[in-house]
Amino acid sequence: MRVWLGWVVVLSGCATVPTQSSGKVSVDSIRAVMNAQRPEFMRCHSAHGERGAHGSMVFVWNIAPDGTVEGLSLVNQTTAPAPLVQCVEKVLNDTRFPVSADGATGITYPLMF
Repeated sequence: MRVWLGWVVVLSGCATVPTQSSGKVSVDSIRAVMNAQRPEFMRCHSAHGERGAHGSMVFVWNIAPDGTVEGLSLVNQTTAPAPLVQCVEKVLNDTRFPVSADGATGITYPLMF
């Protein structure tokens, strides 16, 4: 089952849009962690985004029971330069979510810039 984390946060140059989650980590916990990562996403966009470029990247991954990111994959993107994608992938791979004794949580997460 996938649950929409229905929120949109627009930051200058970077926005997060509704996220899907299936699994054991709560929607509120995922939101809190991703909100905390906004400055890092902004840093990626500032350093590697092309001036005036707009687009999106959609990532899927699992949150392992220990809170680490597993199986991160870019499944769709529009006009994102490779260095920007690589920077965002590093941020996501370094992100830690709450621990869950109930198994992995599947995430689908679009980022707009």
